[in-house]
Amino acid sequence: MDKELNELLAELVELYTQEQSICQEILRISQKLKQATIEGTKLDSLLSKRAEELERINELESKIDQLKELIAGKLDLTVDKELIPELLQLDIPYQFQLQEVITENIKLVHQIQELDEKIKEELAIRQREIKSELLKLKQGSNLNNSYHQQPSYNEGKFIDEKN
Repeated sequence: MDKELNELLAELVELYTQEQSICQEILRISQKLKQATIEGTKLDSLLSKRAEELERINELESKIDQLKELIAGKLDLTVDKELIPELLQLDIPYQFQLQEVITENIKLVHQIQELDEKIKEELAIRQREIKSELLKLKQGSNLNNSYHQQPSYNEGKFIDEKN
């Protein structure tokens, strides 16, 4: 293996490691989001922080895709979804580290997805509760209006000013 391929593989492992730390941060934010939905607190700051982290992952994925193309070119492989499994079958430097970090990233993504489903369920429950409360308030307002009938201004009054 040539020196350039070694460097590319080392950089690929580093990018996946960075992605792993961002995934861990997203998992922590998701756990806070779940707690916030249970407590009924505001989610805005957590959602914006999560969006920032997802943007960082998108940037890393772009760099990873570029590296995959370079590595595939060096090893005469095609760049598709099977590239990483094919790489892991070869006797390459950083094989163990690459497999380990990718496996951990997959686990983290699955944990995040499971937590996201729980958050969606909790938010749906909270939404139903709020709709129910609003309906009760509206019904109470309608009942209140029925006890205090508003005057009708359909009839006009004629004031005759005779001297």
